[in-house]
Amino acid sequence: MIDEESLAGIGFDATLPADAPARLALPLDAEGQTWWQIGSTTWLRALPAKSMLVHKPDQSRSAQARFRSDYPGIAVDEDAEWVSSSSALQGLADDLVAGLKRQLADSVPPLPTRAAVLPPSELQLDWPDTGAGDPVIRRHRRSAGLDALTSYTERADAELEEDPDLSGENLSARLLRHLSAIPRPADTRVQLAAQEHGGLVLSWDQVGNPDLLWGTSAVSWHGPSRAVEFSPLPPGDAEEERRFGACAHLLAMATAVEAATGGCSVPMRLCYRSVFDRTITAMLTISSEQWGFYLAIAVHELSKGQLPEDFRLNIEE
Repeated sequence: MIDEESLAGIGFDATLPADAPARLALPLDAEGQTWWQIGSTTWLRALPAKSMLVHKPDQSRSAQARFRSDYPGIAVDEDAEWVSSSSALQGLADDLVAGLKRQLADSVPPLPTRAAVLPPSELQLDWPDTGAGDPVIRRHRRSAGLDALTSYTERADAELEEDPDLSGENLSARLLRHLSAIPRPADTRVQLAAQEHGGLVLSWDQVGNPDLLWGTSAVSWHGPSRAVEFSPLPPGDAEEERRFGACAHLLAMATAVEAATGGCSVPMRLCYRSVFDRTITAMLTISSEQWGFYLAIAVHELSKGQLPEDFRLNIEE
């Protein structure tokens, strides 16, 4: 765990290159590669070429359908109703949509953001003053709850790497290595610094609009145009997806801290910032008591759509 003694030598200011399948700007090394621009803010790598023959129901004719190279759509040799309505064309369209959704999903931190060790359920943690009934059953439930909690803490501790070197530079390098596992759709500046009044700030800064990656638009097939359609969600639903995406990113950062160090004995403020025609800033503070069990609970609750109480999201136009 990062303690008062190790605070003196800790800190870094590093720029990590973009590495995610989806990008918030056209890659500078895009020469020789094909990227599809989605709106004005997102680029997806063109999927590998794929084609199939579409047969007329009476088998008298056939036409070839294939992924387009210039945008996410399908080109056909013959513009006919029997082509557009065929199950073969729909299957190719499904593959196209699934491939694009996969790129978007792989460009943001997934949940759970920690290893697959979930905290005990509320039913497992049936403490002494909850419920009525036979005393033997209550004792059994208390014992089972304690066993579940003990098992969880043992497995969660096992996720941490053994014998971390908590000395300044080595600890910083270790934490940066864990943070670099988070997908980056844009070049990212990552900073860790001590605050004058105590505590640490871990920040993640990038340029670009992450909304599409966070699911603020529905991705679907539009039959008449034979192209993938990105339809903005209603404002309220889009805001919910935006908050979920930002919070998931902060919890991914917290999980990286925990995996690298075991946590922090002073408060740590996590900050995510993305700048484009407006600035999205998200913050979450984790106290020294909130590592381990709390973090697992927070990830588990977010998977059900519940945000941590101290999570904050601000958008400045």
